[in-house]
Amino acid sequence: MVVTRTPGAAASHRLAWALTTTTRLYLVIAVSCLSRPCGAFLVPSPAGSTKLQLTHDTASGRSRCRRPCSATREEATAAARQGRSNVGEETELRLMTWMEVEARVKRDTAETGKAAVIVPVGATEQHGPNGLIGTDHMTAEAVARGVCEVTGAILAPTINYGMSHHHESFPGTVTLRPATFVAVVRDVAASLSGAGFTHVLFVNGHGGNVGPAFKAFADFAAEQQQAREMEEEEAESSGGGGGGDGDSTARVKLISWYAGRESSTLAKELYGGEVGQHATPDEVAVTQHLFPESVKYGVELDPAAIQVAKDLGGMTKRIRDAETGLSVMDVQDFRRRFPDGRMFSNPALATPEHGRRLLEAAVRDATDALGKFLSGQDVVEEAEAKAKRAAAMAAAAAAAEAAAATEGKTKAGKTSFTPLMVVDAAVEAGDEDVAARVAAAAATAAAHSMQ
Repeated sequence: MVVTRTPGAAASHRLAWALTTTTRLYLVIAVSCLSRPCGAFLVPSPAGSTKLQLTHDTASGRSRCRRPCSATREEATAAARQGRSNVGEETELRLMTWMEVEARVKRDTAETGKAAVIVPVGATEQHGPNGLIGTDHMTAEAVARGVCEVTGAILAPTINYGMSHHHESFPGTVTLRPATFVAVVRDVAASLSGAGFTHVLFVNGHGGNVGPAFKAFADFAAEQQQAREMEEEEAESSGGGGGGDGDSTARVKLISWYAGRESSTLAKELYGGEVGQHATPDEVAVTQHLFPESVKYGVELDPAAIQVAKDLGGMTKRIRDAETGLSVMDVQDFRRRFPDGRMFSNPALATPEHGRRLLEAAVRDATDALGKFLSGQDVVEEAEAKAKRAAAMAAAAAAAEAAAATEGKTKAGKTSFTPLMVVDAAVEAGDEDVAARVAAAAATAAAHSMQ
């Protein structure tokens, strides 16, 4: 018997024979999983098994399911009929109902007097020749997720955009204005506080967010204080004689995962003086671990790009944002000094294995920070650190004044810029006296350097 096939049918027939049974099974299940919103991934079964397993990449910070993705709707319905329920088990805010959130907050508050929520915050910006645009928010989310899995704290959705104004001249960067970022962080803190959370921990992945976040916290605290005073006035005028439910303001705090003691120490051990300040090998390594399929191979880094900044000397020109008064880097000057986006870093040193170790260290650092945040130990440690910073800044102010008084020994672009860094640090620490002294010294030094 002769079988006649159309060209299309013949092609399908050849393809079917070319695929092994196992390969066809992989394709069928892969197509099924890719259609699921949970982000399931296939992995081979243990050696000797012909079955396939479904797993979820929890370490990468990607979406995950609470129950296996292989469960069908009928199986889920059957489980419900048997009385099994997953209500109250979820720890991701986006996957919870409002009733679950309310119940969880009440339960945690009743048991410990505290209810914690973690908010990852990062940026969407350039990270040099081989760094991913989403590095800052992806690493922050991965660290925050790790902490939540260890502690059971609730994980809020990630704030993917940050204050990246100085990276705007690099395509792909998406930035919020300083005032916008301040408002976003303040409103997120206020919303979570209003939901009953007593502690809101922001896990940060971008240095440019730190100053604006502190301003947001100050604005949040001022608004909450004003609200409490109004409540007390209303209570007194109505004869209530008190402030109602008492202090319902949440404590807010920001930690930067890359600045943790263990993770920063490990980065120095791995990369020495080539860590740099932006597009650093430690953050690139973490993304390589999280997203191995997106590692950029064969990218050559131009040594001349780093030399440009060294030759120019000093710090990037800074300007004051009119809306917030915050100091930000000048866009064009940043691109001129750092033409390939790196700031004295060598991201070519990064490896996925480094990333695994760094991520684990960062999760331990952040978990420890959360514990101190909840216990109040962080307040004691921050007070001690502030005293040390004030002493160091006073010494820096004296040194700057001495340098400014020594005419002819100050090189242009060095003393005139370095004290400005101290000024910003002093302002953030609330030491206006030191800030004023250093600012005056910087102005004098700048005048001498131009003579």
